[in-house]
Amino acid sequence: MWRDIILSASGHALVFITLILPSMLSSKTFTPVTVVNVKMVQPQSIAPLLERMSEIGEPKPKVPQVNVKPEKLLPNPAKTRKVQPVKRAAAEAESSTPAAQTGGKKSEQNLPPGIQTEQVFNDNEYLIGIMQKIRNNWRYPSLNAPNIKTVVYFRINRDGRVDRVLVKDKSGFMNFDSSAYEAVVKSAPYPPLPESYSGDQLGIYLRFSY
Repeated sequence: MWRDIILSASGHALVFITLILPSMLSSKTFTPVTVVNVKMVQPQSIAPLLERMSEIGEPKPKVPQVNVKPEKLLPNPAKTRKVQPVKRAAAEAESSTPAAQTGGKKSEQNLPPGIQTEQVFNDNEYLIGIMQKIRNNWRYPSLNAPNIKTVVYFRINRDGRVDRVLVKDKSGFMNFDSSAYEAVVKSAPYPPLPESYSGDQLGIYLRFSY
């Protein structure tokens, strides 16, 4: 019995292989294979080609270029602002004298720049000494405004004491006017008036500039 079963199975398998399997294989599409012919060469024959490739070198990739326009920056007022230098001198010469501006008696005399006297006074050495003393006592404030000017009037007695001090031409800056006023007050008393001067008092207009 087993023998009959084995023979029957073998027969069916043989029929399947001979009839069905060829039809299945013929329905499939095979991709044709490309045949490449390789020719063997000697290293000596390609030596010139290798040298040429080494001279050319490896090509570098191209980098795209981008043009960037710089932005226009607005000027900073804090950086571009000009700071005027401080002039520590206590006087400067101008065409219009302090005496003419404040209503004092203008004296026709050659006095140091920036100072005028209410009376005729010819001792410039005395006036220069007074200006130097006031300059040393002047503690001017720090300001950014240029060309600041003020005129202080003060009157010196025969013994050098001062009995009157006032600001005649104001600068518009209270701290600057106050510094000039205090410099005149702190510098008192001044040297006694010279014997060559016959008056009992001497009025002085002194210009302070920054």
